[in-house]
Amino acid sequence: MIEITDYELTHEFFSALVTEDKCPSLVKHLEIKPELLDLQDENGRTLFHHAVNDYRFAAIILKPFMNLERLSVRDNKGQTPVHVAAVSNDSVRDPILSLYLNSARNNGYDFSLMDNKYDTPLSLLIVNPRRNPMTRELINQIPWYLSIAGDVNINQINVITGMTPLALALALDHLEEANTLLDHGADPLLYAEPQDEVLKSLDIIVIPATLVARKIQAARQELADLCANFDNAGIQQSLHPMHPSTFFRVLSSGFGEVEEAQLRIKYLKTDYIPLLENISTKIESIVKEPVSSGTEFSSGPC
Repeated sequence: MIEITDYELTHEFFSALVTEDKCPSLVKHLEIKPELLDLQDENGRTLFHHAVNDYRFAAIILKPFMNLERLSVRDNKGQTPVHVAAVSNDSVRDPILSLYLNSARNNGYDFSLMDNKYDTPLSLLIVNPRRNPMTRELINQIPWYLSIAGDVNINQINVITGMTPLALALALDHLEEANTLLDHGADPLLYAEPQDEVLKSLDIIVIPATLVARKIQAARQELADLCANFDNAGIQQSLHPMHPSTFFRVLSSGFGEVEEAQLRIKYLKTDYIPLLENISTKIESIVKEPVSSGTEFSSGPC
């Protein structure tokens, strides 16, 4: 049993507090020692950072105490509790993100706050591995985020990578998010030279419009190569859109090279390339002119 009267400000102590079985006793201790709400562990995190791990604790215990100051406290990584909620990888924590975003909005939180790596809650939500469209097991959260946080920092550039949220979404192939960002006013021509020396040396393309064009070119080339190198007699049959999560589950099930090629062709032709082309059309309607990657697209037999 944790004795809160003699607490040490450690990560383990804070993590142990934020569990369902500690809720009743903690309420009493908070009434006696309210300063516990504002103390930080050795990582700079408060109870509001740790409460991301337990919805009941956050909703019942901490929600009444949430204010602008507490939601804006930065840990050693420069992340506020809102940043931590956005980067959570557990699908059951969606209510946590909703709780934190709504509390942040109601308390006047600055959604353009960046952590030590110049990431905002929006960019962290885009990077979040559980938002990978290759699994699509969760709803698209970007429209929901923007409906709460507004379109603030939608064009904010990460000076380390030189990327806007739109460029980041495209680089990660989070195409649904990219579509949504464009609908909310993301600038497809906005970019900056990255400060990261590795990215500079790699000559990373961070202009969203150019990135889309190059991705289309690469996808079409891959499709042409696959069609040219594999017997696609069965590929044209039942060419229906395949759920990406199904595609990757099948690939991991030990299918042979030909079967993998067939699945990849189907995915490129019915899902990936059409999504990219839709984004490209949307970008061209914004910039009022075609955007070229600088090279001609290849064509293939299928």
